Amino acid sequence: MTPHLFSSAEQLIGHTPLLRLRKIEEYFSLFAQVLAKLENFNLTGSVKDRVAKAILDDAEQKGLIRPGSTIIEAPSGNTGLGLAAVGTMRGYRV
Repeated sequence: MTPHLFSSAEQLIGHTPLLRLRKIEEYFSLFAQVLAKLENFNLTGSVKDRVAKAILDDAEQKGLIRPGSTIIEAPSGNTGLGLAAVGTMRGYRV
């Protein structure tokens, strides 16, 4: 299996791997596959990176932010961390 090659950490967001949990399938004699989504492979290790990326993509598409913009957010957790990481990578002051 050939690994994907990314040129930016931001590209990792949303491309987190799936891991098949065969031991659990066997232990419980399941007829279905059990898969775990490894969200810790996202930029900041959180599923909220997807939300942050989508917020910034939408704001850029609508022209609400552009190069030189400052993003101010009152975060209460991982969404704020995701916005800070993605925003900084895109050159915004966050």
